[in-house]
Amino acid sequence: MRYRTGLFALFIMLLLSRMTLAAESLAGPEDNAIESVLSNSKTLQRETLALLDELYFTEQSILYPQQDLLLILFAQDHGADIYLQRLELSIDDKPVEVHYYRGGDLEKLMDNAEQSLFSTLVPAGNHTLRARLYGLGLMSGPYIEGEATIAKGKKALYIKLLIQSNSLAFKEWN
Repeated sequence: MRYRTGLFALFIMLLLSRMTLAAESLAGPEDNAIESVLSNSKTLQRETLALLDELYFTEQSILYPQQDLLLILFAQDHGADIYLQRLELSIDDKPVEVHYYRGGDLEKLMDNAEQSLFSTLVPAGNHTLRARLYGLGLMSGPYIEGEATIAKGKKALYIKLLIQSNSLAFKEWN
């Protein structure tokens, strides 16, 4: 649908451009009718571009509504003694993300960077977030876990995943 709409709009723009060029080549100093057609053609081109712009923004707001956005970030305290290997994330008991850490990722996280871990659209209501972090240097075994139930309202929700002693904590922030 979107592809056909774009092609149709481009066809209209091409047609209007051809009309404008034809009117300009035929225009003489005494021909007011051709100047009127030329002026109308340029006005239609501007209106078509404005409609295409409006169509694009409307389509984006329908496809990606901001009020349904859920963004999960991850941060590791500076100087943490954990060598991260893998992080698994699930929402409402459905696995949604598995991230494997590389050397460059670890260096950035050690310098107080925040990693954008996952973003999705979720409807308003209660949702269960669960994370499991595998790494070396964990006191409680090969992994630590965290779980939280969040109440998603009508606005975008931003969650920060933090390592706290022997577990993961989900912290909501604005």
